[in-house]
Amino acid sequence: MSRSVCALTGALTVLSLSLAGCAYDRERTAWTDWSELDASFRPMNEEVAPLTSASTLTDYVALALRRNPALQAQSQRWRADLERVPQARSLPDPELTYGGFIEQVETRVGPQRHRFGVSQMVPWPGKLAERSAMALEESEATRARTDAVRLRIVYQVARAYADYYYLARERAVTDETLTLVRHWESVAQTRFRAGAQAAHRDVIKAQVEIGRLEDRLATLNDARKPHVARLRSLLDVPANFEIPWPSSVPATSLAVSDGEVLALIERHSPLLAELNRKISARERGVDLAWQSYLPDFMFGFEYIETGPAVRNAMGVRPSGSGDDAMIAKFGISLPIWFGRYESSVSEARARLRAAELDRADAENSLEASAARALFDYRDAERKLRLYRDSLVPKAEQSLKATSAAYEAGAGDFLDVLDAERVLLEFHLSRERALADRVRSFAELEMLTGTDLKPRSER
Repeated sequence: MSRSVCALTGALTVLSLSLAGCAYDRERTAWTDWSELDASFRPMNEEVAPLTSASTLTDYVALALRRNPALQAQSQRWRADLERVPQARSLPDPELTYGGFIEQVETRVGPQRHRFGVSQMVPWPGKLAERSAMALEESEATRARTDAVRLRIVYQVARAYADYYYLARERAVTDETLTLVRHWESVAQTRFRAGAQAAHRDVIKAQVEIGRLEDRLATLNDARKPHVARLRSLLDVPANFEIPWPSSVPATSLAVSDGEVLALIERHSPLLAELNRKISARERGVDLAWQSYLPDFMFGFEYIETGPAVRNAMGVRPSGSGDDAMIAKFGISLPIWFGRYESSVSEARARLRAAELDRADAENSLEASAARALFDYRDAERKLRLYRDSLVPKAEQSLKATSAAYEAGAGDFLDVLDAERVLLEFHLSRERALADRVRSFAELEMLTGTDLKPRSER
């Protein structure tokens, strides 16, 4: 009997180790990757190098990835899920028991006084392997979620930076326009003092336009505070940390076609990778639920302390007097509650189906988001070319012609104001297209999980 028990125990152990061998390698790789990510975060009390107007979007992104608390929190969730893997493959705690005989049982070799026992439950070998594999798949899903959080932070920084850049350009263009209108107002004042009565109307119109532009400029200056606060929160820098006006946005060029973008989403999207891992975990869960029908094993050992036997009529104790007893134990659970096991399998299958449907829904949403981002990018490029190469130069020529005619006394001041307003709007539309192109490009990189710039620009 003892040889059979030992052989069964050894077979179960070898099978469990062989099933978990590949999982150990993946687990070590995951821990290495997590350690590299954790090492990339800033150390405590690190001083932040100041940003300047020459700091690029790349500088802002690097600072955010080093300091952003949301990414660090997600990293800790990944670590927590990795810590669950060795717990899932561990055996249950052994059980130590003690029994004291209230009334000693007298045996031939003496009274039994105390009983000590230790036992260990050993699940069916596939159960530990499936639990460990399921926990590992869950941790891999959390790893993919960490990648998604990182890409989302990059996108949020790019969007906030682009909005801040547009605000800076809108403020600068409005200030330049205000200076120009003040010049025209002084010209109108000169003409009015020279006796041109019609110039008084021009002075009033110029002063109204100056008031409108001054109000717009004051609004733009006040709008700086929420933009700066938004960037500070992403960079996790103190409230007194200076965020200067950005001087430029990166030029972007999309190196892939629309069809290739959808293919990249299918292959590299961290959101789909997370859901794929969850599906794998749910498949493991179904296998584990089926194993509820399989028994678990118990191995144990008991030691019974025995006192000396009572002497016989001749004053002699029997042979073996006081010898302690030792018992090897083996047990097996009886999986007889089939209704419960059937419900467990049905539950696992429902969770698997839900995960599959979540992935299908996420894929549809990603494709729709990619189509919108691609449209935004193409539209921004088209508008940028239109305003930069055609409309802005023509509006500048129109303003130059109307202002020259007005200064020569041959034009109407309303024409000058209209030309000024058109040029202002065209300038702002060009800057808006620049910012929109950066935002949509960053969104496409977030959706695909890849660097979409041409290799020469990376």
